Amino acid sequence: MSRRATYSPFGESVSNALADSQMTQVDLAKGADVSVSYVNNTMTGRKAVSPTWADLVADVTKASAERRTELHRGAALAAGYKLDLTPADENSK
Repeated sequence: MSRRATYSPFGESVSNALADSQMTQVDLAKGADVSVSYVNNTMTGRKAVSPTWADLVADVTKASAERRTELHRGAALAAGYKLDLTPADENSK
């Protein structure tokens, strides 16, 4: 019986990027020159995620601009930041 890890917000974003590019965590690890363990630990929240790592994931998976933004938002949420995603024009009311 297989056990699926619970992903952090960043991990969910990485999972989406991997699905878009039809890649696996192994493919990402090879492309980023890191261990599969490191990839998994960043996805499950056991390792902190830097903006540089989010960009590298986006580069390796050839993520769209929208997916790159999702990766960065996921990284910020995983780090405990609260994000206000209200459009700027609504904040000025």
